[in-house]
Amino acid sequence: MGILSNVAFARLCPKFFIVILLLLGASACNEQAEVHVRPKPLLARMTFTLGETSFAIFLPEASQIGSVGHDATSPDYKIYIDPMTSTRLVRKLILAIARNERSASYDHKLVLENGGRLEYSVLDNIGGGSGGPEAEITGRMEIGLLALSVTCHDQNELTSPQPDWCLPYLNHLEIIERSP
Repeated sequence: MGILSNVAFARLCPKFFIVILLLLGASACNEQAEVHVRPKPLLARMTFTLGETSFAIFLPEASQIGSVGHDATSPDYKIYIDPMTSTRLVRKLILAIARNERSASYDHKLVLENGGRLEYSVLDNIGGGSGGPEAEITGRMEIGLLALSVTCHDQNELTSPQPDWCLPYLNHLEIIERSP
């Protein structure tokens, strides 16, 4: 008799019945819902040399550090840091010893946790490819008595590129040894 009375009640108050069913369904969904949180990547301390100075930086474990140029003291020598494992998307940080001139004016200024200062500009929509649109930060970082040129590049096909991905890592860039 209980089912028949519920059916009769549902005919009398169809909107109320629908609301009850929705609430029961929603509460059942909440009990079974799983929260998917992307884990933060494990960081590893990595070292590299620019000029006559050795640096350390904490990066995701899968990151690779490479260089362009044969002579680390050459002003054209650059360090490329690639934290991506994908070959389609481009995400890289390029560091080099900055030349002494300060010809560029930058839109953003940031004091880093390591005591360094970073001045930079953001260049949106600088091109793209099969991995989506690209954007980058270009700037100058002063750490201790050294000045570094900084380029931070990102490409993303699903959302807008985030060229500022590198800022948390630059916060912890440190000089570990400097030759006179």
